[in-house]
Amino acid sequence: MELKVHESLSFNLIEFDERTPSLLFDASVKLHFNATDLELRSTNFWFGCKEFQVWIDQIKKMRYAKSQRATLSDFDRDFEIEVLSNPDKYELKLCVVVREFSAPKVNFSITYELEHDEFYRLCDAVDDFPIFW
Repeated sequence: MELKVHESLSFNLIEFDERTPSLLFDASVKLHFNATDLELRSTNFWFGCKEFQVWIDQIKKMRYAKSQRATLSDFDRDFEIEVLSNPDKYELKLCVVVREFSAPKVNFSITYELEHDEFYRLCDAVDDFPIFW
């Protein structure tokens, strides 16, 4: 199941662990600049079902109330996504930490300013995502 958060950012549900209960997602970020294409894809972000549900509920509330924030972090805090609603704009922030044993730690952060229609597409995507746990 895919959750398209933005035209260049999507999650795909890989696994559900009912023991924890938690969800494993892969994340894909594709960015295009004038002379540079950047793609980041990772398949190891575990989120608690309760935390994921709270994030979804917070985004749904943003349709009707400004000055709100919805933040979701994975268990290792290597992936964080935040949606901000202010009276004059919407923002989507993504922070990813890449850790390898023999390589330096890499921090990747991006902020999207969302137009109203982009924000409402995100709300629609969240509404359409099946909650089965």
